[in-house]
Amino acid sequence: MATVADPWPAAAEKLLKLLGLAAALWLCVDAGLGVPEPGLSTFGRPPDLFMLYWIGAFGAALLISRAQQRLQLARRLTLILLVATLLDGRMLPAAPGITAVLLGVTLVVAGPYLRVGPAARCTILALLLALPALFGGLHPHGGWIWMRDALPPLSMALLLPSLFQREETQSIVLLLLVVTAMAVVASGLDYFVLATRLDLPLTSLANTRLHILGLHPNLAVPHLVVATVLGASLTWCGRDRFVRTLGLLCTLTVLGGLFAVGSRTGHLGAALAIGLFIAARRGRQTAAEGAPSVVTRLARWVHPLAALAIVALLIVPAAGLNRQPADVHSSMATKAVSFRAAMWEVGQDTLAAAPWTGFGPNTFYVQGRFARSHQYDGLNKDDHPHNVVLAVGQSLGWGGLAALAWLVFSAIRRPRHDDPVTLAVAAGLLTVLAANAIDLGGATQSLYPALVFLLLGLRDIGEKETRPAPTGFELLTVVIGVAALCLGLAFYFGERDRQAVDDWVQQRLASPLDRPPAGTSREEAILGPPTVEELERVHSRLDWARTLLPYDPRVAAVQARLAQLTDDRDGALAATERAARLMQDFSELEYRRGRALLDAGSDLDEAAQALHRAMQLDPHGKYAWRVHLTLSALQARSGDRDAARDSLVEALILHPGAAAEVPRRDGVSGPLQLTPDAPGISVESLLDALQARREAVAKSDPAMGLRLALRPVEVAMALSEFELATERAHAALSDRPVYLASRLALIARAEGRWDDSVALLDSTYEGFHYQVLVDEMESRARATHFDAEAFEAVYARVLQSLPDITWEAASLARMLEARQRAAERQGEAHKASRLHDALTYAQR
Repeated sequence: MATVADPWPAAAEKLLKLLGLAAALWLCVDAGLGVPEPGLSTFGRPPDLFMLYWIGAFGAALLISRAQQRLQLARRLTLILLVATLLDGRMLPAAPGITAVLLGVTLVVAGPYLRVGPAARCTILALLLALPALFGGLHPHGGWIWMRDALPPLSMALLLPSLFQREETQSIVLLLLVVTAMAVVASGLDYFVLATRLDLPLTSLANTRLHILGLHPNLAVPHLVVATVLGASLTWCGRDRFVRTLGLLCTLTVLGGLFAVGSRTGHLGAALAIGLFIAARRGRQTAAEGAPSVVTRLARWVHPLAALAIVALLIVPAAGLNRQPADVHSSMATKAVSFRAAMWEVGQDTLAAAPWTGFGPNTFYVQGRFARSHQYDGLNKDDHPHNVVLAVGQSLGWGGLAALAWLVFSAIRRPRHDDPVTLAVAAGLLTVLAANAIDLGGATQSLYPALVFLLLGLRDIGEKETRPAPTGFELLTVVIGVAALCLGLAFYFGERDRQAVDDWVQQRLASPLDRPPAGTSREEAILGPPTVEELERVHSRLDWARTLLPYDPRVAAVQARLAQLTDDRDGALAATERAARLMQDFSELEYRRGRALLDAGSDLDEAAQALHRAMQLDPHGKYAWRVHLTLSALQARSGDRDAARDSLVEALILHPGAAAEVPRRDGVSGPLQLTPDAPGISVESLLDALQARREAVAKSDPAMGLRLALRPVEVAMALSEFELATERAHAALSDRPVYLASRLALIARAEGRWDDSVALLDSTYEGFHYQVLVDEMESRARATHFDAEAFEAVYARVLQSLPDITWEAASLARMLEARQRAAERQGEAHKASRLHDALTYAQR
């Protein structure tokens, strides 16, 4: 391989090498230092993987320090950057901004060798098509955040063709495969440590889903599918025995991780991707050997034909062909499939509302304002439409959709070279698109942003020698690199200070989201009142974050919560209004603005307007019940008790926990109280109104009526009205003995009647859910007469039904507490001490 001579001054060589070493080490070391304390973390960084990050730091340092030429240094920085984008950026999950810093350094080092090829031109055109959404969305700062996250993987379309040769593509793919296999192994070891610390048998992990690097399975599966087909290409077509052997080992490891994730879509996707690759590869091999047959010709067109089928699959939900009358969804009482079709309808309406600019990238939950009652019914729904076309259109508008179509078309068109690597990546991309049409969530994230740009870059790698770029382009590259470097530094330090202050405030507030309206009870800070020195330090960090991130509404939101902590109501109102100005038409901020107006004693009409505006923007979303609850307090303050009760009923329809935030009986006085008699709202009248509302809903939507059947029972329990809860449970579940027994047992547990709870749960075992079995464990551990054999039998059934070790943290803690109590009752002090340590670990 011939390359241009690379004579560069010794001082410049040392400076650039130190710069690259600093960026690579910072990326890895910050990831290692940023790992939280060991404990259970849902969709967060697994706590026991710090060694993986430190190994990455050592490897990065070794690669950079041994670089002999500027071109070699640029290549190695590019490979580190590519690894940093793996698995949605979780392979090296450094703080925001550091990946952009590494990109800036890489562009500066690689400036003389970069050239704009077909892949780079295609990417630049796609960015230009997405520009309207960056400046015309609801969240102006979100465009910059999106660019910060998108530029590193996007740069692969420029860096790979400029710095590497065709014969090096298998080495690049082998690196990706090895790193992915390391992530799978590290995550498996993390689960091993987790099971050990939680005193669970390792066999119980077979019933749970592995979260690769803490990612939701929907986000990890696309990358695992692509890694599997890449491994198949290396195993079949590797240039030597070492590559084929290592590729096979890594592929088997990745397949094991894919099966451990437990995604049926992932299993089907891997089979489809490998099938597409084999068909395309065999077709090209047969054509090269002699006269092509009809089958061979079809095999050569397998990717375009698959693309046409996937386009049809994508268009069905995007074009509204799935729309059916509301009663079709209403007849489905389960959450499994019915809500996906409903989310497609919401996505269609959202796209139609802002077709040209979209609502902007990183603007979440905007589709809630277009939902109807049969689509959002109080259940937790995903805040995306479960279709990549609808998701991209919702965020980036028609321009973004055109950019996506152009990128995919450019990536999967027939390769110029019959290269197995590009065939494999194309097959993986088609599979991921198919999965994103109907199942995998996260859409733009689970598409694995580096995938399409990786394919573009690998396809564009040619046989020509690497040569310097024109001087003017080199200068432009350096300017862009320095800009990315500065942008990354600003994001890193600004986001670090904002997050640190946010964590500090949330630890001290009784509620991390908000506090009750003025006039109601308010718990004081959990950690005690902050000192003057602490407040000065916190305010200083927050001011610095505002300087670095002047248009980030999250900084203003943290300022508002900090003002709440210090009872600075005027300051909280000013900060909330500033956040609302920075991100307009956002339900959560309008709700917080209405709450701040109410707390500050401002014009109640203005507060009511803000709350009504919040309901219009998202009438059924995750903050809707809080809006109704706050509006109920406002109406009660103005003396309209009936309207206050109606708003409270709406809050309870959406979330039964709303009742727990309402003062009642002899509690702290406030404008809204639940009392046996007037002038407050009686619990009986509240439950009657709730029942009437449920029956009215059931007439138009039987599925929602069924889901809300137990809402009066849940509300009565939240209010500790156990007699009423029992009465309502019998009325709602008289024809469902299993559900009635479990609900009555839950009421008995809440009242401390453990023997009654055991008797109820022991009466039938049909259809009991995992959490109900944990209830039985807790009841048996506290019953008057402890039956060790029955307790262990229930524990064995719990282990068999353990659904997901990271999603059931609260139930796991209850299970450990029950086992600890059982060990104490049996006089097993050592076992009880061990379980106490496991419980402490789980509660962290």
